[in-house]
Amino acid sequence: MTAPYETSQHALDASETADLIRSRRRFWFRAIWLSIAGVIAPPVIGVACTVIGMRKAFGQLSASGGGSGDTGALSESISMVLRSTAYGFVISTIAFSVLVGVLIRFFIPPKLPTRALQQNGSGSPGTQ
Repeated sequence: MTAPYETSQHALDASETADLIRSRRRFWFRAIWLSIAGVIAPPVIGVACTVIGMRKAFGQLSASGGGSGDTGALSESISMVLRSTAYGFVISTIAFSVLVGVLIRFFIPPKLPTRALQQNGSGSPGTQ
């Protein structure tokens, strides 16, 4: 009378439970790598855009003959450069918060279904 009243098709055995845990950990491990890429890639792209944009802005300045160039075009180029850098860091900050959440989720052990716990003999105190 101590065994739970359920059919065998609803109960999880130890190998199915291990497979379930393994697949969940694999998913969260992949999510960690995607989050790391989201933290690293946007600032790198933003800095690359900054370098390219600044070269373009100073190229326009030198082509116009030094200090008497069109300051409107120069300030527009510099504004675009600063926006791309800022966007990279904003996206990276969001990705970092996602990474923290994914790491927490990865290292917290998954909750096993109660049927699997009862089968393994570590169920609720009333089933023993």
